[in-house]
Amino acid sequence: MSAPFIWIIFPGIVAIVFFFLRRSERIVVFLGAAVSIWLALIAWLLPIGEVVTLGQFSLKITESFFVLGREFILTDVDRPFLALLFFLHTAWVLGAYIARPGEVFVPFAFMMVALLTAALAVEPFLYAALLIEVIVLVAIPLLAPPGTKPGRGVFRFLTFQTFGMPFILFTGWMLAGLEASPGDLQLVQRAGVLLGIGFAFLAAVFPFHSWIPMLAEEAHPYIVAFIFFMLPGMVSLFGLGFLDRFVWLRESQPVHEMLRTIGMVMAVVGGMWAAFEIHLGRMLGHFAVVEMGLTLMAIGLGNHQGLLIYFWLILPRVAAFILWAIGLSLIKRRAGGDLRLSALQGLGRYRPLLSISLLLAHFSLAGLPFLAGFPVRLALWQQLAVLYPIVAGGAILGNVGVLVGGLRTMSVLFAATEWEPPFVGDELVQTPLSASIPPKRLLSRMFFVVSAGLVLAIGLFPDKYLPLLNRLAAMFEQLGG
Repeated sequence: MSAPFIWIIFPGIVAIVFFFLRRSERIVVFLGAAVSIWLALIAWLLPIGEVVTLGQFSLKITESFFVLGREFILTDVDRPFLALLFFLHTAWVLGAYIARPGEVFVPFAFMMVALLTAALAVEPFLYAALLIEVIVLVAIPLLAPPGTKPGRGVFRFLTFQTFGMPFILFTGWMLAGLEASPGDLQLVQRAGVLLGIGFAFLAAVFPFHSWIPMLAEEAHPYIVAFIFFMLPGMVSLFGLGFLDRFVWLRESQPVHEMLRTIGMVMAVVGGMWAAFEIHLGRMLGHFAVVEMGLTLMAIGLGNHQGLLIYFWLILPRVAAFILWAIGLSLIKRRAGGDLRLSALQGLGRYRPLLSISLLLAHFSLAGLPFLAGFPVRLALWQQLAVLYPIVAGGAILGNVGVLVGGLRTMSVLFAATEWEPPFVGDELVQTPLSASIPPKRLLSRMFFVVSAGLVLAIGLFPDKYLPLLNRLAAMFEQLGG
């Protein structure tokens, strides 16, 4: 059996099966979580390319798989990333039981993670650009379910992502010529410009990020958070693949300087908008802009420590995104769909645990000490302060903006104003998916307590998980893995 079949084809088959079972929400969620954690455990325990003896049986997971003349390759070096990917996917699937993003979320989430893995494994690797476009198309039914009118954010999201594809593919054609004549500086410059434009569209780099807050305001918070986590992560890994393969990119100081500068601008812009934002949904979009800025700055360091910080950012980010998105999903149901701060005044007095969990996620993304986001941000700030002080100042300024936004949110949620819930008694505003499922207040409370404890544990004990994430750097040999 081949590794691409296990972690690409099989999740795709599961997605199709779950799509036909989508109306049985509890079955799909818990069975999906079981399948996902099983795939994570296989990636963690079973080596690829070696014979494993299990009692009287022998098993060997091969590295390659051919589909339509294209080869998909997953090696033993990729196993830590596969384990992390499907472990995080398990968390997203389980969180959907409380957030209730829609009956098609779990099937489409499996399809997206299968396509993401395929994009990492495909050879020639430029075909990953086409797979990223397929991921975008798969995301559209989640963002604009059948029967609803797509908003401007959905159209702009699809347009900007699609615009990036021709630039990436045309760059691939130019790179073939560059390998034949590596001394052609003019061709190098043209390929670099086209590649930069393509990634600017794909990664929502300033000023092509306008769709992010728009989408965050229009769509379900949990779906938006999932896409904001998965898609930029895929694009950044794709970009690291370019740096790892082409020495003229990897050793180009202007490229790293551009990454650091754009990352600083994105962190500052996202942080300043977050400081004055009045809509909690759009606030999530500003978080995503800041996180992408931090990612670009880590890559722009151009050294092994920067690559490690890039991977270190993943776990605190996903913990805060899931906690924030589930909190917003519950608030949206309780507030009748209105996530403006003016409509949520005093909510913290009525739902303290929910509000405190939301603020923990917010302050974690702001880099507040003792929370999940602080240790990694501190490591990034220290590296930047030594090498590029101005960039470090921009990174800190962006996080200050997020912190100010959190303080404003806290002051509104716990304001001494009576908040009137838009429902009678303890009944929630129901969605079509959850109409047959009774409210489980105890389950929600347990989730928020565990999640808040996890955010604190990640921040207090970074030495327990950072060494495990260091193994991910081996995916990119030339970048210091």
